[in-house]
Amino acid sequence: SIQTCRFLARDRSDDGDLARALRQFALFDGLRLAAAAARFGHDRDCANFGDTQAATLRELLARNAETAYGRDHSFSEILAAPDAVAAFRATHPVTTYEHVEPCAVTDHSVGP
Repeated sequence: SIQTCRFLARDRSDDGDLARALRQFALFDGLRLAAAAARFGHDRDCANFGDTQAATLRELLARNAETAYGRDHSFSEILAAPDAVAAFRATHPVTTYEHVEPCAVTDHSVGP
């Protein structure tokens, strides 16, 4: 295989030993498995992006339902709707920072 040829063509150092090679192999194999798990999670989220975004919207609405902005824009009622995404689109205006700035400056109940 190509990887075997690349491995055989590399210069060897005199200070390497089998134990060091096995540690490196284990480390790189662990990194490869971690990367594969991260890729699987990313691909799963991308395949279900509508569900992922709806869940994120519900989480944000729930977290901010008791803020002044959330009360003014009926976040609790939106959360109670069978389709929170459709309810949010139907009742919440498209906003810019200027729209939310008064609440952002004065509402200290908003958490991180």
